Amino acid sequence: NVPDEPKVGLVSECAIRIQDKVFSCDVTVVWVKEELSVEPHTWNIGLWFKISEDSEEEFEEAVHTVRSEMKEND
Repeated sequence: NVPDEPKVGLVSECAIRIQDKVFSCDVTVVWVKEELSVEPHTWNIGLWFKISEDSEEEFEEAVHTVRSEMKEND
């Protein structure tokens, strides 16, 4: 949840940390929904992450590793 309404289409630089690796990327707001069940009202947002092609394979491997570890702990 975020306190101020973001605009759909807004693009920002970001970084995603998976275990000990940090991946730089661009993130785009793809949908926005006001959360009325809390005071003050906040915003739920959908994000699309664009990882650079140079890091894409390493990112996918890191995500796969984390998902596998999560399944083992279920």
